[in-house]
Amino acid sequence: MSDPSRFDPPPAALDRRRFLAGSLAACGVGLAAAAPLGQPLWAAPRLARPEGKNLVVVRFGAGVRFRDTFGAGDRTLTPHLRSQARRGTLFSHVRNDGELRHDCATWTLMNGTYGPRQFARGAKLAEGLSYSPTWFEMVRKTFARPVEKLLAVGVEPCSLSEEYGARYQASCFASQKDARDGASASGDASLGVCAERFMLNRRIGQIARDLDDDLKPRTRSQRRASYLGAIDEHFSADPLAETSLTEIAREVLADRLVAPQPWITAAEGDDVLLDLALRAMAKHRPECTMIAFQSTDLAHFGAWRTYTAQLRRLDLLLARLQDFLASTPFYSDRTTLVVTTEIGRGDPNFAQHELEGDSERRLFTLVLGPDVEAGREIAEPRDFAGLAPGIARFLGVPLPGATATAWPEFPA
Repeated sequence: MSDPSRFDPPPAALDRRRFLAGSLAACGVGLAAAAPLGQPLWAAPRLARPEGKNLVVVRFGAGVRFRDTFGAGDRTLTPHLRSQARRGTLFSHVRNDGELRHDCATWTLMNGTYGPRQFARGAKLAEGLSYSPTWFEMVRKTFARPVEKLLAVGVEPCSLSEEYGARYQASCFASQKDARDGASASGDASLGVCAERFMLNRRIGQIARDLDDDLKPRTRSQRRASYLGAIDEHFSADPLAETSLTEIAREVLADRLVAPQPWITAAEGDDVLLDLALRAMAKHRPECTMIAFQSTDLAHFGAWRTYTAQLRRLDLLLARLQDFLASTPFYSDRTTLVVTTEIGRGDPNFAQHELEGDSERRLFTLVLGPDVEAGREIAEPRDFAGLAPGIARFLGVPLPGATATAWPEFPA
């Protein structure tokens, strides 16, 4: 049972009028009537996804200990995150029983299976990839949604499934290699653009080396205009020059090129991912978004101050994302936000996460939204692999490769 003294009392009930107006008819009687008796609801053919239900999934860092977030009480390193527990439902004892690697755990988050791992593209590139389709692919195929209506940032959003795979992946800011592979496999050149920090830095370095000497005397606005021209030339030689996200990537590149430090430090990686995500969300209004933050994995260097600084920074980025959702009419009062870790870290050895101790396997998942019970804590153990089936159920699609069942308390 939940301990009501752990968190502040829940705020006043959220106004659900707008949410229900857009979703009740589409999610209720209409779909139920279309499903043949004796068959699951998703078995009925659907021509359009229910209106009024948006989803944003946040992978909160890359390896975070429970004790540093909700397990620390008032000494938490993430005060904003902890304060949100009174607004939603907290699953405080989620356990990852799979391989404690970021790639494997992230695939579990998207397809509900722990493995086996596949190496169809080579061990270095494809560790953790699965042939089970993700909820991204299921939504695109089931509802015939355009690629821009699903967005993945910092993660490759498609499996190696022959039936689904790259033909049904989300639009994505992924590595250049992954994006090209996806476009080649699907024939769709709008799937993704290069956006990982090291790839952006490579582009920044190439352009800055070519133009910096000529641009030094100019004003900031003149430099930015010239850099945008150079970026267009740079992208013109790239097979993905005409993607739906290239304009956003070129704006981020230009901003970084005119910055006092024209590169992206490791500590700024999550800031850039959120910049890319918010610009894409503002432009395309995706209905289903996943952001995979990464910089807490700098803990591998063994510096406690670095790990804690990135965790505090991530807490602020979450607040910024929520501000965007609350201030954007398309998302306000009609979006479910899922904030989850995928693996923990050692205790006391915070620099590692593959030792398979309880601290490495214990996770949390916080769910916020108009149809989520506020101030509730689920302290009973939950299998991490059951989160993806819950997300799929919320989105109205099956997840055929999942090996766990959806958590009963996850919103439907």
